[in-house]
Amino acid sequence: MKFIKVFSIIMLIFLSSNLFAQAAQEPKSDGTETEASENPFTKPFWDNSDFFVGVGPAVYISTGSQTNSAVSPVVYPVYFGIIWPKDYFFSIQPSLRFFNGYFYMKNGEIYPAEIENRTALAYSFLINVPAVFKATFWEKVNVTLSAGLGFLIRFATLAPDVNDYDYGDTGTAGKDLAEINKWFWGGGRFIYLSLGADWLFKITDNVQVGPEFSMFIPLGSLFSEFSLNGMIISLGLKFVF
Repeated sequence: MKFIKVFSIIMLIFLSSNLFAQAAQEPKSDGTETEASENPFTKPFWDNSDFFVGVGPAVYISTGSQTNSAVSPVVYPVYFGIIWPKDYFFSIQPSLRFFNGYFYMKNGEIYPAEIENRTALAYSFLINVPAVFKATFWEKVNVTLSAGLGFLIRFATLAPDVNDYDYGDTGTAGKDLAEINKWFWGGGRFIYLSLGADWLFKITDNVQVGPEFSMFIPLGSLFSEFSLNGMIISLGLKFVF
């Protein structure tokens, strides 16, 4: 929780300094009055948008006992999204990440699973909708901070080589699968607070690339169990074009 407060304070300072820099650099028409800057939100949507893609490893945090749960698994999301409006200190950057992983049920609880103990293969789609604040340095480097909401949409099928009538915690693997899918949607586990930052270098007038850090904090687990079970931490490479 302290980290969230510190990140919020940093974002406020970051936004305030960037607003000051924007005002200080605004050109003047006659030496006394500033010209009215063009409102970026009035431009046509597609002409005022950039696209981005990214890839990189992410750790899915599991706080379960290591005798029951797999070590926090590493997944490899591929993601893409859109920046609107582009070339502005503030933007909305919705994105979609996709990854998968194994789960199983033990003693009535759901855990990430090693391949040897798998019951279900879960397909995960993480929709992220953050507000993003950008500062530009040396006309070639863009640094951003972001915060928003994420929604983890998951559904599971029986893992390869696992049959519906195989043994499961509830009696059969098929019944376990139903409980796993129910668990994904219970207790607000699909709602996340997203925090992020990236450092992008302008390669050409239309292409930027650089590292991106993302953290997705599970609000359902945090408020109902005061736990970070299900938190996702990612460090990847982002391409903007």
